[in-house]
Amino acid sequence: MGGSGLEQLQAELAAIAAEDERAHEAAREREREAARRREEQLRRLAQDSVKAMTDVQEALGQEVRRQHFLMTGRKAQPASSSRWVLDDDDDFEETWRR
Repeated sequence: MGGSGLEQLQAELAAIAAEDERAHEAAREREREAARRREEQLRRLAQDSVKAMTDVQEALGQEVRRQHFLMTGRKAQPASSSRWVLDDDDDFEETWRR
């Protein structure tokens, strides 16, 4: 009888350990999912920031051309276009293209 009681206790402990492991794995999975969502949110924020900077730069360029025309009565000569890009270091730099 003592043997079966010990076996039952060992089985219960094994079941508790298995449940504990499942709970830990579920917690790790939730942490991985939260990290994935944060990364996606940061990626979207970076894309939105790049787009906003490009839009502002284009609007400023249009305003400069408009002011030049108002002051001189002539259109400004075309200049190189520029865009803001996100480089590998996650900081912003300006890239000029002709």
